[in-house]
Formats: sequence, C-alpha cells, structure tokens
Amino acid sequence: MPWMDALTLDFALEGVRLNGIGGGPAPDVLAISLSSTDAIGHAFGPNSREIHDQMLRLDRSLGTFLDSLATLRDPQRTVVVLTADHGITPFTGWSRQNGFPLADVVSVDSIVQAASNGLFLLLGPGQWIRYFDLGLLTMNRAGLTARGVNVDSVVGALATAIRAVHGVLRVDTPRSLSTVDTAQDAIGRRWLNTVPPNVGGELMVTLQPKFDPDPPPADASALSTSSHRFWPTSAIHRSPVDRSKLKPYGLRRP
Repeated sequence: MPWMDALTLDFALEGVRLNGIGGGPAPDVLAISLSSTDAIGHAFGPNSREIHDQMLRLDRSLGTFLDSLATLRDPQRTVVVLTADHGITPFTGWSRQNGFPLADVVSVDSIVQAASNGLFLLLGPGQWIRYFDLGLLTMNRAGLTARGVNVDSVVGALATAIRAVHGVLRVDTPRSLSTVDTAQDAIGRRWLNTVPPNVGGELMVTLQPKFDPDPPPADASALSTSSHRFWPTSAIHRSPVDRSKLKPYGLRRP
C-alpha cells in the first residue's frame, strides 16, 4: 500500500510534462491526493510502526517529486501547499498500555436501537431514526411530527439516557449548540462547523478522550446509511476532541 503515494506522484509528474501544467503565462493549479497515510493510519493506528514507516516513505516520495518538479518548472515561480485530511485517535488497547489504563470503548447503540424499536412498534415500518454514526444522530422529524410524535421529547429522553453512559463527555442538541460561546467552547464550535443545519442533526454525542465507540450490535446496521463505519478494527476520526481535529498545513513560497 505505501507505494501508492509514489505511484500517484509519478502520474502527477507525467501530467505536468504531457499537459504543460505551469508552463504558460497564467497560473495553473495541480491538486494531488495522497491517500496511503489515511488508509494505513486507520488500519494500524497513529502510534504504529506502520504509520511511522509510511511517513518516512511519504517524506522521501515528496522530496523526489519536488526535486523532479524543480527540473521542469522554475521553483521561484512555484507555490507548494501541503495539508492533511484530519487527525486520528489511537486504539483503545494502545492507550491502556501507554499511560491511560482507564481508556475504554463505549456503546450507546443499544439505546438508539431501543428507541428505533419503540418507534417501529408505535408507528409501523419507517426510517424514523435515519442515521446514527460516530456521534451524530438524525431523525425523520417531519414524518414523526406528522404522526403526532413529540420529537423533542424523544430526543430529550435519548439525550438523558446517553449522558448516563460511562465514557460519554457530553451530548449536544441544535438548541444547546445555538448558545455556545464558539470562542471558548472548542467542541461546540467543531460540531457547528461539522453539521450543516440542513442535515437535521438531533443529537451530537462526544466521548471522553481516550474512549472509542464500541462495535454496534449485529442488528444495528440499519441505523446508519454511512458506508464509512470503521467498526471495529480501525482507528477513527470525526470526533471533536483535540487528537482527532489535528490538521497540519505547510506552505512553501518562492
């Protein structure tokens, strides 16, 4: 898998040659996505030998690419910007062995599943809870309201039950997030930046640092429309805690 980055950069360099990118009077933009770090980080975690090996390989591949690019285009007329997709949290087992013995996995899927089952018994078939994945829960508010369900009451009951689970740091709703001081509340700010208003998020669940989501029960898959569930053998991101939001930038100008 690590060789994919080197192969991608070789393709990009050939594209510069064949298409004359950066050779005309107007600026050109060449965007390159290097995905091996993401795949290896999820598979082996941010503290693994594999990801350390990948970073060394990536550094070498980028150096080769930039040196080669400098032979094709004037480095004094080239701006290079590097950024990352996201940070990532370590595996719970690694945390336990490295100074965080209380690190654990957390599951609230059974609570959400029970609510979904209750709505099914009350209303019949329907995707009343549309989505629950890595802390974000959405519901069919319009459909539930039309059937006479007090959605705020259901959401409130879910929030109360989830807050009582060991390892849950906080549970937010659109109403609670509307009052946060975004200059002081980093988690609230990140949820606001992550979930657009039109998504219909009802609950945003944040776990304590070093706590990870537990694999869902076998019958809980219908609660998620996401194809991006990394349960249970992958390090995760999309959490508003500090370790997951790390996103470095680099800029090289003439």
